[in-house]
Amino acid sequence: AFPDDPGGYREDLEFMLGSALLIAPVYDDSDQRRVYLPPGEWVDFWTHQRHVGPAHLAVHAPLDTLPLFVRAGSIIPMMGEANRIPETRIDPLILQVYPAQEMRYILLEDEGATEFSGGLDDQTFTFGWRGGTERAYHLRIVGLKGEVRSMHLRTADGQQISLSDWQQSDDSALNIRLLRTADAQVTIYLAGA
Repeated sequence: AFPDDPGGYREDLEFMLGSALLIAPVYDDSDQRRVYLPPGEWVDFWTHQRHVGPAHLAVHAPLDTLPLFVRAGSIIPMMGEANRIPETRIDPLILQVYPAQEMRYILLEDEGATEFSGGLDDQTFTFGWRGGTERAYHLRIVGLKGEVRSMHLRTADGQQISLSDWQQSDDSALNIRLLRTADAQVTIYLAGA
């Protein structure tokens, strides 16, 4: 994943899962783990603390908590708890989003491809999708800095809807629940970013 990073060749006790997740398995019971982060910005999946690589970190790693880091700019599709993956579309689709200046992800499903994209600047975060199937979304945006001033949803037909069904969770993630929608874009205006 990082062929131009000479520091990564010495790290054989961690691996990338796709282009978004860096996994550092726990291999002893010491509660500590040395983790190498390749170049770029990384977010601890559990604490949401941001780190800049290349860097070596000493992380708390009990046997029941896998050290897991997400590359900034990643969009991770998830679903609610279930005994099995449904045969029909996942609805609602949970998207865990790690803001960066530029983000892009394509979700391929039997119902078609959905393209997600967005970006973060000093005081605005945008996140949109097009294609795929109409469904409900739960956006979980991790690590936005600054207070949310307002947000709205712009639909494919140009309608702009103010969003009020959102909350900041205890772990500082911003949770937004959207009812059934197809192509759309969410814009969040931040103060004090």
